[in-house]
Amino acid sequence: MNKPKSFIKLQKEWYSKLEKDGFKDIEYFDKSMEPRDMMYKEAIKTGKAIQDKFSSTEQYYIEASQFYWNHQFEEDSHKQIWYLHSEGCAYRQISKKLKMPYQQVFKTVNKYKEIMLSTR
Repeated sequence: MNKPKSFIKLQKEWYSKLEKDGFKDIEYFDKSMEPRDMMYKEAIKTGKAIQDKFSSTEQYYIEASQFYWNHQFEEDSHKQIWYLHSEGCAYRQISKKLKMPYQQVFKTVNKYKEIMLSTR
């Protein structure tokens, strides 16, 4: 599907305005495929640390489930997020089920991943 020239022009204008204001799109990659957003880079770093610590995906989710039962969460919403994560739900699914922003789910899961990794 081709976009009309007027749409492309307007899109470029708004992307330029957003970039000048410091906005960085988490889903945008430049030509070298390097993530532009620090949060995304942190997720990649955490993912690599998890790969180093767990022999398999199954092992990760077993320990994530144990962490759910053994850890004192700061908020009930954090506990709900972690429960769904430990059951294998994707961040977007968790976001929809709990009716909360994706960013909140993302940050909460990564926060508790770091805690879980540090207690191993």
